[in-house]
Amino acid sequence: MFKISKKTKKGFTLIELLVVVAIISLLSSVVLASLNSARAKARDAKRKQTLTQLRIANELAFSNSPTGIYTDTTGWIEVPTDGVLTPALVTPGYISSLVSETSTYQYWRKNYTEYACMTLNDSNKYGFYVKLENPSASDPNFISSTVGDSFDRCVASTWSMNYRIGN
Repeated sequence: MFKISKKTKKGFTLIELLVVVAIISLLSSVVLASLNSARAKARDAKRKQTLTQLRIANELAFSNSPTGIYTDTTGWIEVPTDGVLTPALVTPGYISSLVSETSTYQYWRKNYTEYACMTLNDSNKYGFYVKLENPSASDPNFISSTVGDSFDRCVASTWSMNYRIGN
């Protein structure tokens, strides 16, 4: 009679292990790519929120201003590790600190004329600007070299800023 020998499999073959490793690497690369995209969107959301806080503080300072004009501090707004705004954009009491990050912001009152292209000459208008990582052209606050007023276009082309909040 025939004797049937039973082979027992006690492990995985090399091919099976390589296939599993390849599938896991593919899945992890897809997850990491989408995670980086989500991080960029989160940073952009934080930048938009910072501009909103700055705008509110500027409007509060304006509503209590005896001169009836917006603050004339212009230029770069840095948020160092201690969160204190430099230069002081608005008088103390309207905004105390912001979350520290590596982005720099700009504030310009639109009658600033040091640069040739900044010629809107309206002291009642201002803008806070930042460069977003993933700007959307459908966003109403998006600016580029062709979108926005002449002052906004100047800021966009001179400093590559692509998002504005102001009046």
